[in-house]
Amino acid sequence: MKKQLSTNNSQKAFEEACAQRGYNPIEILPDVSRLPEWLQKYTHSAIKRVVIAEAINDGRIRKPGKETVYFPLWDLTDNTSGFGFSGTYSDVWGTHTFVGSRLEFFSREDSDFFGKNFMDLHKDVLTINQ
Repeated sequence: MKKQLSTNNSQKAFEEACAQRGYNPIEILPDVSRLPEWLQKYTHSAIKRVVIAEAINDGRIRKPGKETVYFPLWDLTDNTSGFGFSGTYSDVWGTHTFVGSRLEFFSREDSDFFGKNFMDLHKDVLTINQ
């Protein structure tokens, strides 16, 4: 499906993904008018990312422990994309960072495509711009 999604316009790609998955692009987004503007943008961008990811995966869901999956990793300073998890351990304290399983992909190519082509949505979700 990814080859059929627009790459230069996240809104158009979202609408194409909705059409592919059978969603109404207006009805799937909740009314967030009572939230602060930055949270409205975050909420809608988070939903759009999940719908686009679902379309890229053709609705396929991973069987836990049975398949290799890839997660996009963003460097928002230079718009590059990669893969992986991060973790820091010190004494008995630990910090873990994981990507949500709804944003997992079955190939590096798909993960990279998602990571690189929808930077505006990623920035809306991963940064706070008030």
